[in-house]
Amino acid sequence: MSDLDLRNKTVVITGAGTPLGRVIVERFAQTGATLVAVFDTIDEAYERFPQQIEGWVLAADLSDEVAAQSCFGKIAEKFEHLDIFIHAAHEWERRPIDQMSYEDWDRILRKNLYAAFLSFRESLRMMKTGPGRLIALTGQQGADKARAQMGALAAAQAGIIRLVEATAAEYAKLDISVFAIAPSIVLTETEGKHGVWAGDIADLCIHLCRPESKALTGAVLRTYGTVQ
Repeated sequence: MSDLDLRNKTVVITGAGTPLGRVIVERFAQTGATLVAVFDTIDEAYERFPQQIEGWVLAADLSDEVAAQSCFGKIAEKFEHLDIFIHAAHEWERRPIDQMSYEDWDRILRKNLYAAFLSFRESLRMMKTGPGRLIALTGQQGADKARAQMGALAAAQAGIIRLVEATAAEYAKLDISVFAIAPSIVLTETEGKHGVWAGDIADLCIHLCRPESKALTGAVLRTYGTVQ
């Protein structure tokens, strides 16, 4: 059970259908927050939303402007203010540059960078004059160095980091703090030893919602765990 009390706070978490997103949803449920979990599709929501957790479930392609506006419009109709937004939605594929089509490159940027931008924009419109928290999950390849055949993802992740930095600079005076978390390999219970556990990333998200964390606004938090 988390010792952070987020009762009367509204938390929106995207990418709720991913292994990491699911863990983040489960950890924030322990804080007493009002949860909104956003999935890619409604079928994914029915299949993966933890049945023991109370929350509101939505499905949307957040890389599409109309869909993103509709999704956040529904949230705004139900809740007066958004307090915390966590963007964990992502998509990637491994492919050499000379074998990647323009459409595939564009899709990876849209599903990662464009979705982060649209979600940030709509969240900020709900946060209005603050206070608030925006947290974007990006990755080691955007923060440090790209791997072979991962150029599109690395470019998108680097773009998310610059988005976080710019947003933090723009909204600091409104007490809206913005952070990027850049994991290496995210580990679940069934995976290997080298990386960072999903639960540790979720706990870091909760820590960033504490009042004292606003001193870190604009920071890129590299969470590499045991990766050598």
